[in-house]
Amino acid sequence: MLQEIIIGVTIILVIYFVYMLLNYFKVFEGSSLTGLLEADQSTSISGSLYNPNNLDINNYGFIIWFYVNDWGKNYTSDRYIISMTSEDGTSQSIGAYFPGSTNDLRIQWNDKSSGTTHCEIDNIPSQKWVCLGISKYNNTFDVYIDGKLANTCSSTNTVVNSGSQNEITLHDNSISSESGFDGYTKNFRFYTKELDPSKVYDVYKYGSSGNIFDNILGNYKMRMSLLKNDEEIAGVGLG
Repeated sequence: MLQEIIIGVTIILVIYFVYMLLNYFKVFEGSSLTGLLEADQSTSISGSLYNPNNLDINNYGFIIWFYVNDWGKNYTSDRYIISMTSEDGTSQSIGAYFPGSTNDLRIQWNDKSSGTTHCEIDNIPSQKWVCLGISKYNNTFDVYIDGKLANTCSSTNTVVNSGSQNEITLHDNSISSESGFDGYTKNFRFYTKELDPSKVYDVYKYGSSGNIFDNILGNYKMRMSLLKNDEEIAGVGLG
């Protein structure tokens, strides 16, 4: 009887593991473009890396994890998480940053008529990993925080698109020498199409490590027990 139970549990765990593995590869199309980066150091990502097929992109999305350790550094400056240049490289197509003297998150973009426009997400927490997702569809940006829609930002004019020559910069210090922040970013992913809510939530669900084994094994713990007459009289958890 015990052997049958063990076999049954093993089969269930194998099925669960295969399901999670298949779902993992479905969620994470391609690999992360960045590992752990210090947010006070600028990092550039060329269009040939995040858009290798040289597509003229109208709709796109990206997801990045960030961690603010302390709001004090460069607090009066605009502290950038990410910015993307326009097709001709002369202006900013879209940027996400913390405006001076606030812990709000501002999403700013350029349109072809009135220049820069923005919307904001209030009160971003510090000392925890936060998952930021932005999805562009035509002239609308959906902004996600930790897998949930936080704001929908719309423009009445045509938004400047992303092209194969656009450069993405993380913690851009070319805008200001004090535009970084005290913290980190990691696991930046770019998608050459808009993101649906389930995709953003699935990426968030896997956590900032993006590691399937952390996600699966993190749900289980081991315990050693001392039994007397089949009753536990002492035990210790492992992990």
